[in-house]
Amino acid sequence: MNSRTKSQASWKSALAASAGVVAAMAATAGHAVAQQFPSKPIKIVITLSAGSAADSVARVVGDGFSQQLGQPVIFENRPGGSGTIGANAVAKADPDGYTLLVNTNLHTLAPALLANMPYNIETDFAGITPLGTSPHVLIISSGQNLNSIKDLVAAAKKRPGGITYAAVAGSGTHLNGAHFIKEMKIEGRMVPFKGAPESITEVMTGRVDIYFSPILPALPHINSGKLLGLAVSAKVKSSALPKVPTSFEAGYPNSEFGLNFYLFAPGKTPRPIIDKLHDAAVKTLKNPATASRLEKLGIAPMIMKPAEMDAFTKKQIVIEEQQARAAGLPKR
Repeated sequence: MNSRTKSQASWKSALAASAGVVAAMAATAGHAVAQQFPSKPIKIVITLSAGSAADSVARVVGDGFSQQLGQPVIFENRPGGSGTIGANAVAKADPDGYTLLVNTNLHTLAPALLANMPYNIETDFAGITPLGTSPHVLIISSGQNLNSIKDLVAAAKKRPGGITYAAVAGSGTHLNGAHFIKEMKIEGRMVPFKGAPESITEVMTGRVDIYFSPILPALPHINSGKLLGLAVSAKVKSSALPKVPTSFEAGYPNSEFGLNFYLFAPGKTPRPIIDKLHDAAVKTLKNPATASRLEKLGIAPMIMKPAEMDAFTKKQIVIEEQQARAAGLPKR
């Protein structure tokens, strides 16, 4: 080996050693930051309105989350823009673990419906864990005197213009409603609202015909008799609505649709902080008191490791793009 070759080898060796030192220092710094985290309140941004299923799930989990982390949790509802208003606020927030996002299928459905996204889902967010999943329930006003999907479809075919369905534009409720109209071969028109509370109110009054609602906000109105649940969009009955048939039993094929609730951090949040948030969230979700509260609200467990959730998110973007096109939803 000549002197030039030896010099190059020494330089490469020194560079590799230097890179190793830098990586070790970064890892040490990251763990040190995580050990000090959190030292102040944590804010959770919710992409739907107060009283919505996402809002209720976030607040149930937030109680235990606060106890696990030893800091207060502050909630901020930022609905609108198919979930992108709240999500964009978190995407642009400091990646320090103090600003988090609770979103639903809005998160992965938005790219299928919006031509110009204000952020990149795959790079601007880091998954912590899903918080749970729940089917939708197809609801109508009890005053309509329709007792099944068969009755609803028959009535819709007799009406000029068919039926109206409430939805949060660009959400799973929108996709589910559009899919139902197409599958049942009836006419229908979407009426947009900011969240479940407004949608449910309009269906109860009869101003809008149907709504594929998250179970949680519809449950008390179904139990009181003001609303009738025609079907839950799943293959297995909901423990919260054991008397309501599944959509498959009710004659609505290809209708399984789970409403998922996700917890995200900004994309560049240090991995040790993500891991700490994940551990706190999982301990909260596995706590019997929290699990019982969620079960009574019709929310089933859906826990993933951060890397698994990131991979799941990428997959769902593709799936929901296909579902949106099949349902005939246009990009806007």
